[in-house]
Amino acid sequence: MKSAKGLWEAEWTENPWLAKMLELRHILEIYIYKHCDWISYSQLQPIIKRSSSPSFGNEIRQGFMGSKVDRKPLASEDDNYIMKLQSDNDSLMGAHSKFAQQLQNEDINLPNNMEELQLLLLKYREEIIQAKVAKEHIESSLKSENMFLKSRVHAEQEEKNTLEETLNQEINSLQEKLAVQESLKSELEREATVRANFEAKCKETEESMKSIQAKSKQLISALQQQVEEQSNARTQLENELQKQKGKVQSLQIDLDNSEAVQRDFVKLSQSLQTNCKQAFSVTKRKHHCRHCGRIFCSDCISKTVNSGPNGRSFRVCDICHTILVKDAMPYFSTEPPSTPD
Repeated sequence: MKSAKGLWEAEWTENPWLAKMLELRHILEIYIYKHCDWISYSQLQPIIKRSSSPSFGNEIRQGFMGSKVDRKPLASEDDNYIMKLQSDNDSLMGAHSKFAQQLQNEDINLPNNMEELQLLLLKYREEIIQAKVAKEHIESSLKSENMFLKSRVHAEQEEKNTLEETLNQEINSLQEKLAVQESLKSELEREATVRANFEAKCKETEESMKSIQAKSKQLISALQQQVEEQSNARTQLENELQKQKGKVQSLQIDLDNSEAVQRDFVKLSQSLQTNCKQAFSVTKRKHHCRHCGRIFCSDCISKTVNSGPNGRSFRVCDICHTILVKDAMPYFSTEPPSTPD
């Protein structure tokens, strides 16, 4: 409340209408003191009429209204106080105008003798002195209030600057945090995209694995069936091999027996065989048996057997032919073998 009141009083001090009123009173005082010996009512009447005229009040009101300066809104209680003062001022100005109109309409009766006039002037002089003292007191109060308001404005400006600096720092910090959050948001979006792609690939891989597992199961089942079939075939082949081994052993025994018989036959034939007794000459040449190696004539070695890898035909004697060819008729079935000498 005190700050709003002081601000209002400061505006009144700085307004030109107050200075004008004081100047008029000062001129009136000087004028009265200088011309108190011959002053008349006709000379005072224009000054009194001017001070009591409505135009003087309008000038004061216009000076007050025109001297307002734009300032920032104060607190709500200060605004209410200023509005109250404005209302009081308007009320006083209305009363002043009304009183001035009454004074203008009334007849002003000044004292006729000099003593009463001097007493009236002394009274006015005392009132002017009191007004000056009040003015000086108001000016002193207004100066103090003005200094207080200036210091308060300076402190508020400093506080405002500090607050602005703090707010700017907070704004910068929040902007940095926002930039970090935007970066994190972009990173999270990128990670989400990578994760979605990875999950899609994992899903495709899982489906491919399921398909491969199904195919593997089918292949394993088919391979197991093949293994079982191969195992059965192997068992059959092993059984057949055992049978063939038995046959081979039997044939080996038969072969051994046959070879033994052949050897016996060879020994027998060698013991019974004799060389051909034909006389050999240029026309009747000697021939060797390709099996036993003995010498015979061409008639005695007329039989042949196929032998060797190419199945070539070789000339053998009758005894070797009987031994080598199983289906051949023995040579001694037609004639007895010749005995050696």
